[in-house]
Amino acid sequence: IPHPDNPAFRAGAVLAGLRPGCLPVHGGGPAEPFLEGLGRLVGGAKGLLVRAAASPVLAGPALSLFPDDEASFLRSLIGHTVSPTMFKGSPAINVIPDEVVADLDVRVLPGYSAEDTQAEVSRALGGAADLEVLEFTPGCISRVDTPLFESIVKAVEAEDAQAPAL
Repeated sequence: IPHPDNPAFRAGAVLAGLRPGCLPVHGGGPAEPFLEGLGRLVGGAKGLLVRAAASPVLAGPALSLFPDDEASFLRSLIGHTVSPTMFKGSPAINVIPDEVVADLDVRVLPGYSAEDTQAEVSRALGGAADLEVLEFTPGCISRVDTPLFESIVKAVEAEDAQAPAL
């Protein structure tokens, strides 16, 4: 018989806390030069807001002024991202599960540990879920002073000489 204590209902309520923007933005960091360049390219008031997203202090207020899709893109450069991707529950359609397990895909900024990120996700979930890190790959920074980056710039310029390399 359906009941309000059904683990699937509880899991849904907990996972509702994982909306885009649920994790804090950190600003600065490796994305700062990109955001500065993009802001100069965009120009005007919007360009100033893009550049403000590079600031740990101004990032949150600046992102609140962008449309959702643009804010999500910028937020992914200056904060961890989290997406529920897999769910496990009942072994049959007519059996209420004893528990529900959700796997989360979390993308981590460079310089942050699994523990740092797990704490942020736990806060976003209101501490209402047991979290376990199954796999951790730290965020990485790609250098721009490499032959590969130079090749990418040349390929882009061959397609569009006006396209900036940021």
